[in-house]
Amino acid sequence: MKTKYDVVLLGAGHSSTMLATILAGNNVNVLVLDKQEHPKFAIGESTIPRTSMMAKLMSVRYDIPELAQHAFFDAKASTTNGIKRNFGFVYHRAGQLQQPDEVLQALIPESYFGPESHLYRQDTDASMLFSAIRRGADVLQRAEIRAINTHSEGVELELVDGRQVRADYLVDGTGYQSLLAKKHELRVPADTLQTHSRTIFTHMIDVKPYESIEPERLRHDEMPRLWSQGTLHHIFDGGWLWVIPFDNHDKSLNRLCSVGLTFDTRAFPATGTDPEDEFNQFLAQHTDIASQFRDARRVREWTRTERLQFSSHKSIGERWCLMSHSAGFIDALFSRGLANTAMNINLLAERLIAAKRDGDYSTERFRSVEQLQQSLVSYNDRLVNCSFLSWKHYPLWDAWSRIWILGSFLDSLRLQSVYQAHERSGDKGVFERLDERRFAGSLCPGVEAFDHLFNACARCVEQAAAGECDADAAAQQILAMIEESNLAPPALALTAQPRRNDPVMGRQDMLTLASWIRRQAPDDIAAWYSH
Repeated sequence: MKTKYDVVLLGAGHSSTMLATILAGNNVNVLVLDKQEHPKFAIGESTIPRTSMMAKLMSVRYDIPELAQHAFFDAKASTTNGIKRNFGFVYHRAGQLQQPDEVLQALIPESYFGPESHLYRQDTDASMLFSAIRRGADVLQRAEIRAINTHSEGVELELVDGRQVRADYLVDGTGYQSLLAKKHELRVPADTLQTHSRTIFTHMIDVKPYESIEPERLRHDEMPRLWSQGTLHHIFDGGWLWVIPFDNHDKSLNRLCSVGLTFDTRAFPATGTDPEDEFNQFLAQHTDIASQFRDARRVREWTRTERLQFSSHKSIGERWCLMSHSAGFIDALFSRGLANTAMNINLLAERLIAAKRDGDYSTERFRSVEQLQQSLVSYNDRLVNCSFLSWKHYPLWDAWSRIWILGSFLDSLRLQSVYQAHERSGDKGVFERLDERRFAGSLCPGVEAFDHLFNACARCVEQAAAGECDADAAAQQILAMIEESNLAPPALALTAQPRRNDPVMGRQDMLTLASWIRRQAPDDIAAWYSH
């Protein structure tokens, strides 16, 4: 360990060590500090196409090939990770049997890259730490900080053991307990956010695959993929329960399953009940979910949180930055945490590498990083809150979920187009398209028409929840607006009714999609493939 670095990163989790790997691999002198040590437990295990595509794109942009190993699922390298081929949503009503038509299976597009992953974070985070070390980063674990001083000339850290470290820039990736957030009193009242949720979670073994639950009425065999081959969400009026298995492929050596129960605090305020008792009380009201957990056993203590949501009135300052979940967090729904973190890392890395090169660490250089982080928190807040609101009435959720599907699908096309443009030209300048500021927090950045559609449909959900319009009418209005927007490729069959799952796209569907992009798609989307 030296006494002077270009950049010091606080926290040795997934985000800090990924950033450290990129920086160290691009001639930036880096130190990673953490008061804990690996291996350590973490949640946020489920990836989405944005997560993996960003990792793939950054591996090329910053010449760090090993980042691609942390992207798409690879059975040969993933003996402790699970495979993710779908998002599953199964709707339940307390005290009633599950209705088989009230389900959604959103498929992961695998035609270009491959399936997603359930990351066993204990292993993947440690692996990323080792990547940073191999690239030349210094790492100090079990290091507690006594004092931080930031000023126009740099950063000074004093450790509890008396050691002192100086740096040109400080990145805080420690999460909610951020030292910089406390020092500068950055947190804003949680009531400024719309979502209200709390959660209890643990790891279990012997959780049954949902498709193995016997009742014929559940019609599991009609779904295109096994429920257990994806991230399963049991949703209900007032919350959701996640099931994320790590043992869902034949190469797995990991029997664990991540399980978490999230409640809307407006409907289910915290009562101080023991988490395991609260979980069992919930199962007693939901027979079909209980069947999945009949033989399950936890392997670690339950963790209980208070309200999850928080944000900061700013996330950059003189020679410092709060990264991703140090700046704000909403809810794990839709698995957007790691994906949003990847977007932050991509933008922050480019600016830190440039700052090292020219010596300019001015606050203004990092302004776009702050804008991105704040917009991601704000956008995700509305996306998640509208989902909680829509769960009061299944047809409304059925309609609102299609906005999420559409945005996610278009975003995959956007990122794929950047990768293909680089493959054709070899020009790294195409990666600057990832830094697009307009609508940066959006499900699909840079497409103005989609952002207008998202906001209009969100207002429908919010008005229905407030009793200002009929929920069925709001659902039909959302479907009509999707149809009129011309944003949905016909191959996606997005406005079909009923719609229990995404269509499995064959070769002809992909050709139809390509034709739609060339001839019918809005200009913002067609432009992705015209470079």
